[in-house]
Amino acid sequence: MPVAITDIVLARLLPRFMLRYPKVRLAIEASHRQVDLVEEYVDVVVRRLGVEVASSSLIQAPLCTARWGLVASPADRND
Repeated sequence: MPVAITDIVLARLLPRFMLRYPKVRLAIEASHRQVDLVEEYVDVVVRRLGVEVASSSLIQAPLCTARWGLVASPADRND
C-alpha cells in the first residue's frame, strides 16, 4: 500500500484491529512500487483507482474515495 496511507490511516487503525483480532497475522509493505500480486504471493493490495489488473483471476473493488489537494503556507520561509 502507498506510504502515505500507511502513515496516516493504518498507524491509527492497526493497534485496535490487532487487539480485537490477536490471531490475525499481518505483513504490511508500504511502497510506491507496482507489486505483481501473483508473482509475489500477495493476498491484498491497496492501490489508486484505474490500475490495470494483470490477471483475470484477480478481483478489484473500491474501498473508499479520497480527495487530494496541494496546500501551502502564505508566510515567507526565507527569514
